[in-house]
Amino acid sequence: GMGFPECLKGGLEMSPEELLAHGVNQSTTHVDFMIGADDLNIWGISADGKETPIFVNGQWAWE
Repeated sequence: GMGFPECLKGGLEMSPEELLAHGVNQSTTHVDFMIGADDLNIWGISADGKETPIFVNGQWAWE
């Protein structure tokens, strides 16, 4: 879907062209998808190799 102009300083005052020039996504389609299973684990890995749990045993790691 669309990017959020309010996440960019001054974004709410910008034209669609200005927002696009600043990298704010413009889209007519938004797709959600669900993931999950009781035994699902997802880990993020940063550029320096640090591993961070995202989804552990079927639950978001921060829940």
